[in-house]
Amino acid sequence: MRKPYIDLARAAAIALATAGLLSGCSLITSTTDAIAESVHATTDATSSTSHSFDSDEAHARTVQFVKSDIDAIRADAARGHGEEISTLAYLLDEPDAAEFGRWMQRHYVELFVGLKTPEQLLTRIDHIRHKMYTASANGVSR
Repeated sequence: MRKPYIDLARAAAIALATAGLLSGCSLITSTTDAIAESVHATTDATSSTSHSFDSDEAHARTVQFVKSDIDAIRADAARGHGEEISTLAYLLDEPDAAEFGRWMQRHYVELFVGLKTPEQLLTRIDHIRHKMYTASANGVSR
């Protein structure tokens, strides 16, 4: 029964990501400019991260989502679940949104304390998960 919820969350993420593109020329221009600025601003910070995106556009959508919904993502991470976490998990191609939400709750302090920009969240997620996977591969449990 959880599958329809995940599909609904994915559909909502896609709808939200493309809504700006369908709502008028001035919004398209400002959305495109904002996405381009986000990509340029975060390229250096995220160039060595572990999440791989199908395209620059997918990465830009993820950055824009985090920038626009950081407060709701923070609240969901504190709870360990929620629609924003499900959407972020989908955008990051995380296989299990529920596990990802629990992981974000366990690592809340590392992810959010001292966060200066919303884009840093993506870098922190990748850094912490990379450290966790490296430790696991070396036989250290985390």
